[in-house]
Amino acid sequence: MHAAHAYLPADRRRALYHNRTLPAEALGTVLFVDISGFTPLTESLARNLGRSSGAEVLTRTLNAVYQALIDQANHQGGSVIGFAGDAITCWFDAADDAAQAAALRAATSALAMQREMERFAGYRVAPGIVADLAIKAALASGPVHRLLAGDPAIQVIEVLAGAPLERMAAAEHVADRGELVADSETVRLLDSRAAVGVWRRGEDGLPVAVLSRLVRPHAAPHFETPPAPAFDLPDATVRSWLLPPVWANLAAGEERFLAELRPAAALFVRFTGLDFEGDPDAGANLDRYIRWVQQVLARHAGSLIQLTTGDKGSYFYAAFGAPIAHDDDTERAAAAALELRSSPATFPFIEQVQLGLSQGTMRVGAYGSSTRRTYGVLGDETNMAARLMVQAGAGQILVSQRAAELLRERFTLEALGERTFKGKSGTQPVYALAGEHSPTLLQLEMLYQTPPVGRDTEIAVLAAAVEQAAQGRGQVARIEGEAGAGKSHLAAATAQLSAAQGFTVLYGACQSTGQQPHAALGEPLALLLGLPALRSDAMESQIARLRARLEEIEPAWLVRLPLLGDLLGLPIPDNPTTAAFDPRLRREALANLIVGLLHHAARSRPLLLLLEDIHWLDEADQTLVLALSRALADVPLLLLLVHRPATRDDAAFLGELAQIQPQTHLSLTELSPDAVAALVSQRLRGPIESLVGEVVYAQTQGNPFFAEELVDALREGGKLVEEGGIWQVGRGLIQALHERNSLDRVDAPVTGAPRAQWRLRAGAHLDAVTLGLPDTVHGLVLARLDRLPDEARLTLKVASVIGRIFEAGVVAAAHPRPMTGAAIAGQFAELERRDFARLESPAPRLAYIFKHSITQEAVYQTLLESQRQELHLAVARVLEAQASDAVERLAHHYTQADLRDDAVRAQAIHYLDAAARRAQRAYANETALAYFERALALETRWDWLRGKAEVLHILGRRVQEEATLLVLDEEPPPTAEAAIDRALLWAEYSEAIGEYASAEQSIDQARRLAEAAADKRAVARCLNRRGIVEWRQGNYGEAETAYQEALAIAQIESLTEAEA
Repeated sequence: MHAAHAYLPADRRRALYHNRTLPAEALGTVLFVDISGFTPLTESLARNLGRSSGAEVLTRTLNAVYQALIDQANHQGGSVIGFAGDAITCWFDAADDAAQAAALRAATSALAMQREMERFAGYRVAPGIVADLAIKAALASGPVHRLLAGDPAIQVIEVLAGAPLERMAAAEHVADRGELVADSETVRLLDSRAAVGVWRRGEDGLPVAVLSRLVRPHAAPHFETPPAPAFDLPDATVRSWLLPPVWANLAAGEERFLAELRPAAALFVRFTGLDFEGDPDAGANLDRYIRWVQQVLARHAGSLIQLTTGDKGSYFYAAFGAPIAHDDDTERAAAAALELRSSPATFPFIEQVQLGLSQGTMRVGAYGSSTRRTYGVLGDETNMAARLMVQAGAGQILVSQRAAELLRERFTLEALGERTFKGKSGTQPVYALAGEHSPTLLQLEMLYQTPPVGRDTEIAVLAAAVEQAAQGRGQVARIEGEAGAGKSHLAAATAQLSAAQGFTVLYGACQSTGQQPHAALGEPLALLLGLPALRSDAMESQIARLRARLEEIEPAWLVRLPLLGDLLGLPIPDNPTTAAFDPRLRREALANLIVGLLHHAARSRPLLLLLEDIHWLDEADQTLVLALSRALADVPLLLLLVHRPATRDDAAFLGELAQIQPQTHLSLTELSPDAVAALVSQRLRGPIESLVGEVVYAQTQGNPFFAEELVDALREGGKLVEEGGIWQVGRGLIQALHERNSLDRVDAPVTGAPRAQWRLRAGAHLDAVTLGLPDTVHGLVLARLDRLPDEARLTLKVASVIGRIFEAGVVAAAHPRPMTGAAIAGQFAELERRDFARLESPAPRLAYIFKHSITQEAVYQTLLESQRQELHLAVARVLEAQASDAVERLAHHYTQADLRDDAVRAQAIHYLDAAARRAQRAYANETALAYFERALALETRWDWLRGKAEVLHILGRRVQEEATLLVLDEEPPPTAEAAIDRALLWAEYSEAIGEYASAEQSIDQARRLAEAAADKRAVARCLNRRGIVEWRQGNYGEAETAYQEALAIAQIESLTEAEA
């Protein structure tokens, strides 16, 4: 895609085309060119022409100016490395000629740019609107560092760093409009060719020359110039240099729609600590830090627009509202700022952070020349944010008046009084952003705001369970039923009932996509421990809060704090105690800790823990739920579990759960005809004639969800009508039923009756032809889906790929069409109005939930395989940018994408491996086995076969274990350690089936390999295994000898693991 090539510097494009790597160290001259006059022009255009026309004229003017400037850089072999505001940084490399020639080319280019700008002074951009544009420029020469920073999945950013950049910046600050200044090194290189007007002192105290002209300008260079189509680079090579939304826009051939004026939030962040001259790791550290910054921004739907580096301080600029807009962009920016002001401990080189935040109308979109372009978000408030950053103290976030007005409701702000700023007349109010208000938990009952119909008996049974729990007799309560039976509605009613009796209600939901350990229990436990549902504060703050809470509850539990990190997704390093835990012990210790925490909370106030859709519980949470279920008898805690009837996949878990006492179990059946009639009346919010209820019951057979969906379809299709305050079957449907001989007359019309009364004939068959509606739930949902506008229908399909709960940001980013925040919000409102989905969590992490999973399943089934693959890939890439640690979700989506694509296949393999390892560590063995098998279906790897054998051994599946080990025998071990592992796996297998002689032979083989490799740890492992085998046979003396030898080696070699 040639349009994207212009987003790379010219020398980078040349190097990629010729399959060369640009050197990390380079010698040459850097040229900085700052354009003045665009900010007032932006405001004038918006005021006089309106946003749309103003943006078009502004973009045309921008491109004309940059075309003129960049052409002059191209003519002298320069490369535009980056754009910063209304400025460009160009590099003239000395690799192809002498340093003196590079300086001469840069100076020639700068002076030519000044001449070009003469035609933009008094430049008429539109009738009655004249622009007064000019430049100032600065030159500096010497060795620089050519760096790349950023995650390729988000954007790679070109960076120049080094002493010449510092001198260039110091020189530019003392340049006036229309001037060209240079450092002393550049003047030395130019020698007699440069005509120096005056000398000044730069901000760094070094001499700066004002150059008036060159005595002998440099002729055009002999090497290549880089028009955009000149180098045909593969898309995969180019796309890493562009933000994903920009790339998508270009790929759709819609770059022209990028440019506009729109409100956006600007966040500037200054950070210090990187020493590019003295620290050889500075470049790598910058890359690591910027990747983390990109992840933080992605979580809040922001974009890194600009990065500028220097030894005395670097800064980056992030925008919220462009290229993707949301109705709460300023709040997202504030939440991101709170997270960014405290970098993780993994970045000790970041010494100080200062932040500035503002909001206003910005000029957004692509700009530049035909050969070099960028995506920018610029305006007066961009400058304001930068100046706030400069005035902020260490770790401080300063906020403008405009931004503060939008943040007051959700954030804590401290008024700091009035301050003066460059470019602003008078003083400006300034605020410090202190934190975010704790949001309230969105309760399950928001999904169901009316009581369940026809479930009086079930409600009475659950009310009794609630009462028993309130009296200290905790128990399990299970609500079981098919999809659409009304389980969630009944659970919501129980939650409301419990809350009314003073219970604390915690809610967790499982999802069908992915198998992330502890996904269902993490959020309710986080709330219980005082971590807000929307955690925008830094990880360290969350961990500190968690530590304090745990110490308050029971100081002895602090040693198990790292286990809560596993549960809550917090990076809490293991301590010596938890590091020694094997997966089984880790799981048991976590279960005991969770039980203790819930008991503590319940003894303070009765507790209801509601877990929905537990048939989709991951294996790790299944274990925790079983442990908790067995520990409820003497505490005021009701564990309410909602699930579908058992299938082959969850039969063992649900069967074990069913044996636990005390327990209340409800198996929901279909509603009676009278209950369906009451449900229909409730849905229509008015009385109905009896025929309406009969038709609905006949078609749905009492399934509440089916009934609600059918009523909606009939109403929207005009087949149910309201006449005289009563909902009736429409005349067209009455006629169709007559034609099918499906009606009996009840009586003749009577005075006051609107028409004859009809009843559905016994045994009447209501097929799709009769009703004009599908006769299955799948078809029913599709009929409603097809009545949605095209945009909303496609949005719902994207959501169905994500899962039952779908985040607004993920939907918007993965959408095949570019979506603004307002557009996506409007579509979600339409989906909510039509009851496809309901709000799950509010902004800034706006998310919705399919009201029933059956809706998601039906919508998903409408997608062709190729469409599913495309959308799964899009979702995977969005998640990779926003939540790269969500390896289970990433594994799911990548494996559902087109695996014929090598890159997709590689990512699927990567995340399957990561998910398998994580599940194995969590002792979620069935889950780990599934991931290993899915990975092995794509590629045979020795480590995966080993992992599969290990898991099968734990699960006791000896036939499969042996078969896996036989396959492993056919694969050459990649290392000596792997060969030892294989022999020991055979020993474990043989011991498990009682073939001790074979086990001993395998141990002897492993020991010989270990001794040959001089691997003391492996020798100790072999001896330990020998001890186990001898002990199994009753040879206790021999077992003790083997154990003692293993222990001696461990002590000599300090092998803590072996000692344990």
